[in-house]
Amino acid sequence: MKRASCDLLAAHEIEGRDKPAPGAFTLVVDWAQNPVCVIVTTQVEIAPFDQVSAEFAYREGEGDRSLAQWRETHRRYFERAASQLGISFSPQDLLLLEQFEKVYPR
Repeated sequence: MKRASCDLLAAHEIEGRDKPAPGAFTLVVDWAQNPVCVIVTTQVEIAPFDQVSAEFAYREGEGDRSLAQWRETHRRYFERAASQLGISFSPQDLLLLEQFEKVYPR
């Protein structure tokens, strides 16, 4: 089950998006914008891409949940995202790491 997510810190800054904060509730929607669930943020950290832990990769719940697979797929994703923002991506770039719990429905 997915219990974490991350994004380029630069994306939040460039796009003027608010950073998540512990205790904040978020309505999660699907691609068609239909409500799926409500989550509460439990922890927020900032760390370089190349220092993300295996525990965080596992909590993100994607692929085989390994750090190696996480790094490969997220490197490709962040390279594309950075390019769309007009910046380049490096493994030292800072990420906003959010951990959360689902509160509704249980």
